[in-house]
Amino acid sequence: MKNMEKEINYKIQDIPTVIQKILIKYGAKRKLTDNGFLRYFNLGMIHKFKNHINPHELLFLIDHCNCYLVISKDEKTVITMGRYDNF
Repeated sequence: MKNMEKEINYKIQDIPTVIQKILIKYGAKRKLTDNGFLRYFNLGMIHKFKNHINPHELLFLIDHCNCYLVISKDEKTVITMGRYDNF
């Protein structure tokens, strides 16, 4: 039987500073190693912001909802960042 998990394609690229700051402060967090975490958007985050920002800002946020950061354990250093292609 084939593995049924969806393959995730991503590319490493720079993302806007404001998106980085939002991910660091509010992003969903998953431990990757003892030295770092993955920060990413989840649906709950988008819903939370929807009532606190104007429509233009919301569209900007949605346009970048496939972005991610890999951040150090102390959450002070961004190790890498990018976008999921097939999100």
